[in-house]
Amino acid sequence: MRASKAPSLDVIAGQNAAAAAAQAAGGIEPTVAATATNGEPAESTSRDSRSSSSTNSPAPADNEESDFYIANNDSESSLGVVPHIQDMQVNDLDCLSIAASLPSEILISIFARLSTPAELFKCMLVSRRWARNVVEMLWHRPSCNSWERHMLICQTLALDQPTFAYPEFIKRLNLAALAPNVSDGSVLPLAVCSRVERLTLTNCKDLSDDGLIALVKNNPNLLALDISQDSKVNSEISKITEASIFAIAENCRKLQGLNVSGCKNISNESMIALAESCKYIKRLKLNDCDQLNDGAILAFANNCPNILEIDLHACSNIGNEPVTALLAKGQSLRELRLASCDLIDDGAFLNLPPARPTNTFEFWT
Repeated sequence: MRASKAPSLDVIAGQNAAAAAAQAAGGIEPTVAATATNGEPAESTSRDSRSSSSTNSPAPADNEESDFYIANNDSESSLGVVPHIQDMQVNDLDCLSIAASLPSEILISIFARLSTPAELFKCMLVSRRWARNVVEMLWHRPSCNSWERHMLICQTLALDQPTFAYPEFIKRLNLAALAPNVSDGSVLPLAVCSRVERLTLTNCKDLSDDGLIALVKNNPNLLALDISQDSKVNSEISKITEASIFAIAENCRKLQGLNVSGCKNISNESMIALAESCKYIKRLKLNDCDQLNDGAILAFANNCPNILEIDLHACSNIGNEPVTALLAKGQSLRELRLASCDLIDDGAFLNLPPARPTNTFEFWT
């Protein structure tokens, strides 16, 4: 038996067009299906809503998944409305874990409770975000207790394109452990640091003005400086001169603590300039600076009302007048050391104004 031939798309389209014309002429709904020329029933005159409005393509099969893109609004394309790209984007925060989405302030508070640098370093390897919060804590006070560590720190600070701005992280520098061999060449690589607040260079006998001036010029936020020399440790006279004190006075106006004990090459004029510029001084140690006289101490009494502690041990050229001025004008003074000051006698305490109820002095003689 010969198989029946399926009607072509053109034949179906023609039949549908004829049915539509008859409907328009007679005003009757085409409820009866037309018959194809080969005797087989033709397609329904009612077109599937999923077919294209601009073509005469046949209706898709019921199992097709084209409905996935069809919108409720039939006035849109038969393929439906494609969602905007912005609507399809996924917010990164939705994909982050709780630990990764914590605010930086909370992360820093957590990291601050870790006890060793090794633990902090492990946290730094977790992610870039954790690294950004940990690296400043690791470099806040780098350990310079060996020359190997000192070399690694200097090499990192000298990198052309570092991952982080390491020179801006360092706020405390202490080279006291390396003091016997510290020289200008040891500190000049550290001069790139711009946010140092505490600088300790105790007993660095070979350090001169060149190295110290380079450090202080780039650190206007310096709060505490220790360049003291212990005569029991070093018999040599410190190479630090008044040039360094003038540089400190010019560049470090926020200075609050200064220890120049044993620095015999600093002058009265430089200390007066420092007192006039650094008016926030709270702690001052001038032990064994026997070249200083009353003028330098009077400058601190007149310009630095917030002094808490001042040590004049073995300042043999200091007399009564500056001591009286310190006690009378020092609103916050609580400790005064006057041991081995041979020119000071009872007269320094006889002309004091009435003591304020809140004043409590501690004398060391």
